Amino acid sequence: MEKEYACHACGSVSDTHVQYNKPPHIGLICKDCGTHITWLVKPVSDFEFWFGKYKGCKLSEMTTPDHVSWLKWCLANCTNLKTKYVDLVKKHVGL
Repeated sequence: MEKEYACHACGSVSDTHVQYNKPPHIGLICKDCGTHITWLVKPVSDFEFWFGKYKGCKLSEMTTPDHVSWLKWCLANCTNLKTKYVDLVKKHVGL
């Protein structure tokens, strides 16, 4: 981690705070007192699905015909996906 974060509870400043995943987010907690500091930006280029049949799977790992079929189904039926995810899935399946 490059940036230093200061804990708002204990004032500890460190570049080695503990990260934890709660897909689709990455959280940062203070290594000294355990207080949540912030949510970090997770790169969307290889996001994990947070819903459905393939919950927890990374887009880059979804390469089988069954995966591609499900991704195309999502594009046609999941109307609430953000544009950035739709674009990544389209690129991944070659649309």
